[in-house]
Amino acid sequence: QCTHELVPPEELLPTLKAVANAFVADRCPPESIAVGINTLRELITRAPALLSEDGMDDFCQDIAAYSKYRDRSVVMAARGFLNAVRNLHPTLLKRKDRGKFHNPNAKPTEYGSVKVVSNVPGAALLQLEREGLISIDEEGELVVRIGDEDEGSDAGSDADEIVMEGTDDDDDEGDDEEAQEAKPEDEEDGAKEDAAVEDDDDDDDEEVPDLIPMQEEA
Repeated sequence: QCTHELVPPEELLPTLKAVANAFVADRCPPESIAVGINTLRELITRAPALLSEDGMDDFCQDIAAYSKYRDRSVVMAARGFLNAVRNLHPTLLKRKDRGKFHNPNAKPTEYGSVKVVSNVPGAALLQLEREGLISIDEEGELVVRIGDEDEGSDAGSDADEIVMEGTDDDDDEGDDEEAQEAKPEDEEDGAKEDAAVEDDDDDDDEEVPDLIPMQEEA
């Protein structure tokens, strides 16, 4: 618990080797080996600068070899150590142990160095919310209101870049309203056509008088 990034790696290196020599050895029972490997994994995870010390490539390769041990608990612990090194410093491992999708440029930060973030992701949305250009509805969806052109092109461009959810629903509602408005007209046209067809049927049903054949004169 006292291991963290602010502890110098040269002071943690003797502790790392002491744990490895006392617990991770063939003379030790499998339970002790598993506990030792898990401890080594926690040390390099909490203080990644340890992997930048000299001789850590051979050390990591020796621990990774326990992934083919006969005991299952030792194998699981060795795989956890192997995955931790893959994420932090994969070039320390052998090529076959680095994994297919590892990042070859991944390296732990040097002791005392901190990654500085220049901006906070999503901070522009707070300004847009204060200006009333965006809001969150009851369903948790983002609602964008496009402001006037005089209010500033920057705010308008930021609002345009945001993908609005629910626009398809609005379009569907507009189509439904148009369909409902057009429906009565279609019904009236259909009624007129039906009336015209019935009139034609009535004309066809009228009786046609029989013609009396003319008698030829003798």
